[in-house]
Amino acid sequence: MAETQAKVYTKLRQAHPGATEMEILRTMFVQRAKIALATGSKELFYQMVSDSDWVESVVKSNPDLLSMTTYIILCEHPELRSQDPRLAAALLSAGLTQDDIFREVIRTVTDLLDKHAPIWRKRQAGTLDAGATPPSESRDTERPEMDAPPTLLARFEAHEKSVSSVLWLSDGTRLLSAGTDGRLKLWQTGGRLIGEIKVPGPVQTVALSPDSSMAACSIANTVDLWDLRTSRHVASYKGHQFGVYTVAFHPGGRHIVSSDEETLRFWDIRNGREVRRVTRSGDFFTAVAFSPDYRFAAVSGDACTVRCLDLSSGKEWCSLAGHRSTVTSITISTDGRYVLTGALDMTSRLWDVQARCEVRRFTDFGHPIGVVAFSPRAAVGLVAGDGLNVCLWELNAGHLISTLTGQHAGVAAATFSGDGRRVVSGAYDGVICLWAVG
Repeated sequence: MAETQAKVYTKLRQAHPGATEMEILRTMFVQRAKIALATGSKELFYQMVSDSDWVESVVKSNPDLLSMTTYIILCEHPELRSQDPRLAAALLSAGLTQDDIFREVIRTVTDLLDKHAPIWRKRQAGTLDAGATPPSESRDTERPEMDAPPTLLARFEAHEKSVSSVLWLSDGTRLLSAGTDGRLKLWQTGGRLIGEIKVPGPVQTVALSPDSSMAACSIANTVDLWDLRTSRHVASYKGHQFGVYTVAFHPGGRHIVSSDEETLRFWDIRNGREVRRVTRSGDFFTAVAFSPDYRFAAVSGDACTVRCLDLSSGKEWCSLAGHRSTVTSITISTDGRYVLTGALDMTSRLWDVQARCEVRRFTDFGHPIGVVAFSPRAAVGLVAGDGLNVCLWELNAGHLISTLTGQHAGVAAATFSGDGRRVVSGAYDGVICLWAVG
């Protein structure tokens, strides 16, 4: 059994001495399912399925655990049913057929996964309405003005599989996209491909250096650095035990910051060495965002609470509780005062970290929220997820400004341009959409 899985098992056994083995194993599965669903990481499940110690000690004696594990892989990547050798080997080692898997799953976890898993299919988007009446605090930001109704500027097929990230380059005229097809692609905003890099595997996330000359992307548990001007691989940063799902460039220009479910790590860009590590005890990292000055990180875990950690000391100085399910996305305002979150509970919430309270809540989305962003131009928040639309919300009054349509599958990534006048999104079907929003 892998070290972390053994650690989780031991903690659960100590906390619940009267529980049966199957109850403990089911609890372990649910915890890891929440993390994978929140981060989109398949590595957690590949690890559980392919690790020989894990299979020998647990899965072979509890085939329904393997069924649940494998089902998530099959839901999110149907093409793996016949092509992935690790999956095939795991099925054979447990003596299960695909029919066995789906029969077990229908009995045990279909309801959970149908509600949360981002299955590749068209869905009707939920209606976005303002939630409960927020506290009376007001924000010292200008009221947003929409110069014109939103306009779909471009829609194009960017990747053969899901788009995992899409970012604006600093010049505002080009886009960088990353996909689970193992490609980094540079685009003109009209949709013309101007550069492509083939990387060693599915890209979980990507970050741009401040001058947009370099891209850092996560592939499984490794961070790779690429020069976008030459398409040359510059360096690899290795040490994470689990799949990396957050990558960022420190504004000082000397470090890359990355996170897996257990650690935040700082890497020296020049020599590839790990120079600092931040860990949490008793919980996982499922979503991470950094303040613009990198003074703190806002992180979430299995406890459904967002915690602000001082990146110098690693100590928690603020706790934001209110979500009822795993928080899947976090972003921090440019002044570092506000945090916008999205969760599997189908809500998005605005928090004041100075007052340490929830300021506003957006509900009735009808689907889990996986993408949130602040506009750099005004008090506007972007909210998207497994529905088909990207929605822009006025954060002071809490009303819907615009619904951006054009995607035909759930939205996996979205962000504002640097001037706040355009929005780009990437979907699970590999399509990118670009809108003018004012």
